[in-house]
Amino acid sequence: MNNAIENNKIKVDMETLNQLSEHFLSSLKPSTRKAYSVDLESLSVFLGTHSVSETAVLFVSLPQGKANLTALEWRTYLREQDLAPSSINRRLAALRSLVSFARMLGIINYELSVKNYKATTYRDVRGPGQSAFNKMFEYISSKRSKQFVRDKAILVLFHDLG
Repeated sequence: MNNAIENNKIKVDMETLNQLSEHFLSSLKPSTRKAYSVDLESLSVFLGTHSVSETAVLFVSLPQGKANLTALEWRTYLREQDLAPSSINRRLAALRSLVSFARMLGIINYELSVKNYKATTYRDVRGPGQSAFNKMFEYISSKRSKQFVRDKAILVLFHDLG
């Protein structure tokens, strides 16, 4: 490639493009950086590139329509790999975030329009609620055996730490 590529009528030097993924990842919290790195490595495998940096350069070099089509194809590929919708959605979030970062830097002038999969909640993890806790606490408090003293302690710990 020459010193500058034309990408959606915005001229960008190769040094900025090559540093895109490095700057993007360094702008994230450590836990997010680790997760997004794994997500973008998955995109690298899908695109057949050798690194996240190469993947970032390739992806932001695409015109908007081709970028959206590639993201849709990747989403379908991930679904065919039997990944959970929440995992697919996080990977798409990583890609959207990268594209948004490139837009902020003036490398591209579009955002991705690919939607998330609807994630299904498999179980309710909210707990019993305050009224149910109060009923359990009253019941356990009325008993006088060692087992109920232990159960009361467990119930109070769950309530206070949960």
